[in-house]
Amino acid sequence: MTLDALRAAVALSAALAVTGAWPASRLGRWRSYWPIPIMVLALVVGGRDIAALLGHPSPGIPVDSLVLGVWAAVVVTVVSVVEIGACRRGGADGRTLIAAAFLVAGGIALLLQEVGSGPAGVASGALILLAGVLLATLRLLTTPAPALRVLWPAALLAGALAQPPSEAADPLAEARQEMGIVLAGLERTGARVVPAEAPAGVPRFARGPVRTFRIDGNEVQVYLIAHDDDSSPEAHLSPRLAVPPPTGGIPHLHVGPHILVVCVTADPRFARQLDRIVHDLGDHRLRGSALVMSASG
Repeated sequence: MTLDALRAAVALSAALAVTGAWPASRLGRWRSYWPIPIMVLALVVGGRDIAALLGHPSPGIPVDSLVLGVWAAVVVTVVSVVEIGACRRGGADGRTLIAAAFLVAGGIALLLQEVGSGPAGVASGALILLAGVLLATLRLLTTPAPALRVLWPAALLAGALAQPPSEAADPLAEARQEMGIVLAGLERTGARVVPAEAPAGVPRFARGPVRTFRIDGNEVQVYLIAHDDDSSPEAHLSPRLAVPPPTGGIPHLHVGPHILVVCVTADPRFARQLDRIVHDLGDHRLRGSALVMSASG
């Protein structure tokens, strides 16, 4: 779910809720349906997460987040249905306060999450909390001030707009971390790691860059792979993988969870040492245990 989609849904919901400022007019009937845009978005996201849990994975979304998304979709849908029914029936009962309580709880949760992260996040939580309090006040008063019918959706919309944009995830973050672990492991053995220019003919991957190093006279290329789906073993290799032209040794391929390491060396001890470090990165599905390629590829 993108932040822009959420903001658009909240804006449409706020516009429908504002029609409650004219309860006696034909326009006022639309106020009962203000939760629908948010509910539709929640159902779309929940459906996507259910599909992912049933075997159609979503890129970069862990299982616990998928379960949380389904749970949130159910809660939002139940609250929305109850709110629509309560608005259409009219009158004052406990059901008219459920949506207000949901907004208050959401605002408090957002405040607790964003404390210390910046004023924008705190303002967003405070405004959503205010929207819930104003809506509860509107529902509790027998003769509420007309301004409340405009103020609570305005606070809700302002809270959505104040939410700071989420930082884009680096698809190569894990690959960079793994590369750092491998290089640090080699340095701990006394090897001298020197960054180098990639020689001509080194293949390029569509999903990630390559880094070249000279390590104790051995040539090492590290391919950083941006995985879209870690559940598939094939994600670890590109069909365009080609062993680079040898520059004085035998190419060895070592496969990590998010990196491919091609080492050109005539020193089998160095190749075994490198493979052990790459192998220890994690319990990955493809064990590239020093696959020795022919010099011709």
